[in-house]
Amino acid sequence: MDVVIIDVHARRAAHLEGLLDGTGGVADHNLAASTIINCIAIASDGKIVLGGDFNQKPMLVRLTSTGALDNTFDTDGHVEFDDNLSKIVDIRILAGNKILGCANAID
Repeated sequence: MDVVIIDVHARRAAHLEGLLDGTGGVADHNLAASTIINCIAIASDGKIVLGGDFNQKPMLVRLTSTGALDNTFDTDGHVEFDDNLSKIVDIRILAGNKILGCANAID
């Protein structure tokens, strides 16, 4: 069994099987000074979608199956939403690998 650790300087790890082959199981990206990963989803094409709170703003990040930022996703691999009152708490991958991010208000 492969154990994969995805670390985006969030101090949280995800354990997944069969991803990031050839990288030692680690994808390391410094996306924001303050990052909390709340959820991870794997699309049918093997791309990895992360959702959470990045610098107190909701953000979705998409990695390729090798762990690189997917530059076909908003040109730089991540989408930051202009809303500092919520965070992404769940992700669903829909038909056609469309991404549904669910947010939760922060009080």
